[in-house]
Amino acid sequence: MSIVNMFRKKRPIPAQIRSIGILLPYSTGTCVLTQALLTDMKASSPKTQVILFAPAEISALAKLMGYADHVVKIDYTQIAASARLIKLRKPDVLIDLNKCSKSSALLCHHSEVQHIRGFCFENKGADKIYDSTVLYRSDVHELDNIKAMQVFSLVTAGTLPRISLPNQPPDRQGRAVLHIAPGGAGSARKAWPIEFWEILLLFFIEKDFEVHFTGAEENSEMINKLIEKFSNKKLHNAAGELSMVDTAVLLKSAEIVVAVDSGIMHLASALQCNLVALFGPTHSRRWGPLNRNSISLNSPHTCAPCVTEPGDCSCPDLTGECMRLISPQMVIESVIRLLDTDIKV
Repeated sequence: MSIVNMFRKKRPIPAQIRSIGILLPYSTGTCVLTQALLTDMKASSPKTQVILFAPAEISALAKLMGYADHVVKIDYTQIAASARLIKLRKPDVLIDLNKCSKSSALLCHHSEVQHIRGFCFENKGADKIYDSTVLYRSDVHELDNIKAMQVFSLVTAGTLPRISLPNQPPDRQGRAVLHIAPGGAGSARKAWPIEFWEILLLFFIEKDFEVHFTGAEENSEMINKLIEKFSNKKLHNAAGELSMVDTAVLLKSAEIVVAVDSGIMHLASALQCNLVALFGPTHSRRWGPLNRNSISLNSPHTCAPCVTEPGDCSCPDLTGECMRLISPQMVIESVIRLLDTDIKV
C-alpha cells in the first residue's frame, strides 16, 4: 500500500462539498474537543452534512456533540466492514482525527472518498495516505490541532467545545463528582496519590457533600477500597455502572467536579461544570479545560510537563513525585474558590 500511495496523485478538495465525514478515535477527550470543529464547520457551510464515524465506545457521546447530522458506528478491527459503511454515506471529504494509526490509515485507503485529510508530524514525513495534511503541533492546545482540520475558510478562534444535554438535570447543591482514574497513554504517571484523595474526601464529608466517583469498570475495586475507609452513606461508586450519557448527566448535576487529566475532565469542561483539573506530566496549556469556571493545577515539579504528544511517555519516574507536588490543600483551596464564586457561563 505504501508504494502505491507514494506515487498516487494527490486529489484536491472538491469545489462543492455536500458532506464531510469525520473519523473519530477511541479517545473521549478528542470526541469532546471535536464539538468546536463541528461548530466552525456549520457556521462556514450550514447546508453541508457532517457525518461522525465513531467507535461503539464513544458513539453515544458523539450523538451529544450537536451539529452532526449522522453518527455511524465503526470498528477499527473490521476494516472492510467499516469501509463499506463509509462508502454507503459517500462523504466528499473524510477527516481522520486519529494520530499515527495504521488502522485508520487502512480504513481511509479503502473508503474511496474523494479527498482525505489527516495529521502529519515533524520529522516523520506526511502520511502518504492523505490528500492534504495538517501539521500536528505539540506547542498548542489540542483543540487548536483539531480545529485546524477545518476544510472551509472560517476557523473561529473563540469557538470552544460546549455540550448541551437534551434534558438538563437540576443543579444539585452539595453534590461532588470525583474522577480519580486518568486515561490515555502513561496514565499511571497522571494519577494523584490515593491518600490525597482520602484527604479531599474528608473535606467533602465535613461539608456534608454527596460524593460520586466516576470511572471505568477496572477502577471500581480501587474506588470501593477508598470508600470503605469511611462509614458514610453519601459516598457512591459509579465506576463501570454508567453509560457515557448518564455520566454526562451526573457531571452536569454536580456542584463541583474534581478530575485528573482524562476524557471525563474534558467532558466536564464542555458541560460547563465547576471543575478543578490536576496535571502532572501533562500540562493545562496543552490539554487543559477551557471553560471559564475551571481551575487547572499544574505540578510545580522541575521536569513537568514531560508529555507533549499522545503516547510520549518517556519519563522514567514511576514514584508519582510529579503528582504528589499538587497538595490536597491546593485542591481544597481551588474547590472553595469555585464554590464561593458566582461565575456566569
